[in-house]
Amino acid sequence: MFRSFRRGKNPSLDMGDITWIQKRLEELGDQAEARKIAMAKMATQTDHMASAEAPYAHGEETTESNDPLAYQEIADRLNALAREAYLEIRKGKEAKAAQPAVQKPTKALEAFISKRGEDVEGHPGVKKLQGTALLNHLRNDPDASKDQISLVRRLVDRQILDGATYYFGTEEAMAGLRRELTPGTASQPLGLGAYSTNAGGVVFIANTAPETVLHEMLHSHTWRILRDFYDDPRTVEPYARDAIRRLESLMEKTRGLNIAGSDALRTIQGELTRLEDKPAQQMSEFLSWMLANQELIEIGRKKRAYLPLTDLIRKGLEALKQLLGIKRGPGDSLFTNIRFNTEILLATPQRSEASRQNAQTETLLQQV
Repeated sequence: MFRSFRRGKNPSLDMGDITWIQKRLEELGDQAEARKIAMAKMATQTDHMASAEAPYAHGEETTESNDPLAYQEIADRLNALAREAYLEIRKGKEAKAAQPAVQKPTKALEAFISKRGEDVEGHPGVKKLQGTALLNHLRNDPDASKDQISLVRRLVDRQILDGATYYFGTEEAMAGLRRELTPGTASQPLGLGAYSTNAGGVVFIANTAPETVLHEMLHSHTWRILRDFYDDPRTVEPYARDAIRRLESLMEKTRGLNIAGSDALRTIQGELTRLEDKPAQQMSEFLSWMLANQELIEIGRKKRAYLPLTDLIRKGLEALKQLLGIKRGPGDSLFTNIRFNTEILLATPQRSEASRQNAQTETLLQQV
C-alpha cells in the first residue's frame, strides 16, 4: 500500500519517499521476474490435435501427484519455485552491490610498474613512469576491459603521446614528493589518484588499476582544451565548442539518472555537485568517470541519448571524422555520444601555451 505524500496543502515527495518508491518498485520487478522463471521451469504440455502434430512439452518441474487438475498443489509448487528464484535474484544483486565502485589494484599493472618503473630518489616505495610507456602497456593489459583497451588504443593509434609523469605508491609514501612537486595541493587527500598541471603534467596513483590510470590520462588529455573553452569559448575550434556543449547536455542527463544500487553513479553525481562552480574540472571529471569506469560504461550503453548535430558537424561529419581520425559516429546511447564528443576534444589542436602566460594556474583533478 503506497503511503500518502501530502505535505500541508500541496502534495510533494521528499528523498525518503522517492527512495522508498524505488526500492518497492525494484522489489516488485524482482518478484515478477521470479514468477516468469518459475513458470518457465514448470512442466506444461500443449496438444496439437487438429494438425496431428506431436504435443509441445515445456519445462521439467512437476508436482508430487503429477495431476494436471490438482490446482492448489500446482499453485503451491509454483510459489515455491518463485521463492527460490527470487532469493537467487536478490543474492546476485547483493553480490554485485558488494563490488567496489572503482576497479581494485590489478596484478598485471602492478607487475609492470615493479619491473619497468624507476625508483624515485629520496622517496622509498615510489616508482615513476612516463605516460607513453603506460599507454603502450594498457593497450594489452589483461585486467583492462575491452572498452578501456579500445579507448587506449585510439589514443595510441592517433599518436597522442602522454607527456605526463606518473608516480605510483601509497599516499604516505608519496606525501613528501607531492609537497615538492605540487606544494599548492599537497595538503589535500590523494584519494585513488590525482593529476596536476604543475611541472608539465604530474600524476600520482595510489590505486594501481587500469581504470584509475586511464581516468587520470583522460584528465591529462582533456584538461587544457576544457580550461581554454571555459576561459573563453572563442579560443577553441567551432567543432570543439559544439562537442563541449553536447557534453554539457549529456552531463545533465547523467545527473538526472536514478539507478538503485549503483555506487559508481552516486559517486560521479556527488563529484559533479561538488565541482558546480568549477566547470572545467567538473566536465573533466565527468568524461574521466564515464569513459574509464566499467559500471558507468555499462549504464551508459543502456541509456538512449541522441543529441542533434549542428549543421557544421552534420554536413561535414565524414570529413571531420577523417580529419580528426575518428572511426565511429555519435551513435544513440549515452556512452557512444560521450565517447564521440570526447574523441573530438582529444583530437583538437591545443591552444598555444605562450598565449596563456598570465593565466597559467596549477590545477588538481582528483579521483575520489
